[in-house]
Amino acid sequence: MKTIITRPPSGGTIKAIPSKSAAHRLLICACLSGLDIQGVCENLSEDLKATTECLLALRDVSERDAAGTPVLNCRESGSTLRFLLPLSAVLSSEACLEGSERLMNRPLKELEEQLRGHGCTIDKENGKIHISGRLRGGKFTLPGDVSSQYISGLLFALPLLHEDSEICVSGGLQSRPYVEMTTEALKQANIIVEANCGETESIFRIKGNQKYELGSFGLEDIEGDWSNGAFWLVADALGAKISCIGLKEDSVQGDRKIKELIDTYSRPGEWIVDVGQTPDLVPEIALLAMARKDGELTKITNGKRLRMKESDRIESVVTTVNHLGGNAKATEDEIHIVGTGDRKRRPLAPIDSFNDHRIVMMASIGALLCDGPVEIIGSQAVRKSYPGFFEDYKSLGGRVLTE
Repeated sequence: MKTIITRPPSGGTIKAIPSKSAAHRLLICACLSGLDIQGVCENLSEDLKATTECLLALRDVSERDAAGTPVLNCRESGSTLRFLLPLSAVLSSEACLEGSERLMNRPLKELEEQLRGHGCTIDKENGKIHISGRLRGGKFTLPGDVSSQYISGLLFALPLLHEDSEICVSGGLQSRPYVEMTTEALKQANIIVEANCGETESIFRIKGNQKYELGSFGLEDIEGDWSNGAFWLVADALGAKISCIGLKEDSVQGDRKIKELIDTYSRPGEWIVDVGQTPDLVPEIALLAMARKDGELTKITNGKRLRMKESDRIESVVTTVNHLGGNAKATEDEIHIVGTGDRKRRPLAPIDSFNDHRIVMMASIGALLCDGPVEIIGSQAVRKSYPGFFEDYKSLGGRVLTE
């Protein structure tokens, strides 16, 4: 699908959509609590549809002795794959997980090694993961610079085991706020995790034989999404008079940091932003960097894991900035952007979405910085997290043509 932005948004009030990250976690807790999850997240995102369908497949198998091997189609959702891989080894004696080519090529090595070391057999063939055997508790060890989703996946599974378990994370824990979201969801479901997080080591202790007891699960239980709401907040900073409501100020979502970044981005001098804890904010940060004073440099650092997102998000963000008429370049784990001030930029080329939902939103909000239409190729990728994005965009005064 091709979308052409002929007029950026001018202003208005928009309600933040429910947090995809929070919904993933509560979905799992709700399913394991025996609550009805069918249809609750139906219209929120493609990723949440994937998680719902996979959970229902696992739950049905756990209730029928001869149900056969469940096939879990994770589509393009890294959260679904990494959360449910350990859980499938608790709820079923075997399972097959599949998804898009990009997803199935994303890293899983460290998580697979831990599962193999605790009773599981994992085979990969034709882009699918076959896991069999029952997960055993004990001590799990992971480095802190890999996906926090590995830790979250284990945290969901380990309370259901007979044995007590411990997860030891060496080095600084990247994306710690996402792990905190997981422990918060578990707490709501009456699951106890003892967490001791330090600068050089983090330890999570999980008692076995626990029972999930989430009281309720509906849209009203899911807080607003700071990751996607951040685009509207940045749009406001770039000149559109937009108010985004429904964002919890004391949320454990790390992406609430966007408010602090908006408050500081226009200060003179070099702006250095470490995104180790907030990698999903990089597209928004890049737009702020473009709008800084002419010649002022922004360095987005500690972005190694960006290369393993839905796209290689270092390259896709740099390409998008440059096609919007900005000035960006990449290093191995950094993005450098030179501001061009108030000058409106002429888009230099159509924007390839790289099948990345955040690039679609970045390009759409980036139209505020441009003099001329912004063309986005593959704009349907936005459905991964925000199916109603363009409808909301138009409600705020934007004009959008879709082909």
